[in-house]
Amino acid sequence: MHVLQKERGLSNLFLASGGSSSAQELLNYQQLVDSAMVDVCLTVVFEAADSACDPDIARKLVALFHFMQGKELAGQERATGAAVFASGAGCI
Repeated sequence: MHVLQKERGLSNLFLASGGSSSAQELLNYQQLVDSAMVDVCLTVVFEAADSACDPDIARKLVALFHFMQGKELAGQERATGAAVFASGAGCI
């Protein structure tokens, strides 16, 4: 929650300054926000699965958790690959 609040504050500073202030800080903080959001979403699904009384629901929530985790890891891999490609470091 604190990460989101700080990002909101930086966004307001950026907008209020017409884009002349806090631009780099906002860009840096957006990565933290993205990371904090996925962690929260995964945690909620995991905790719901852990506390489910119905075994069928628990199994489905565990499957959803693993699916979401896989998508997150694939997204990180894709982002890393794009950054390497854009930097030219991956070219032969």
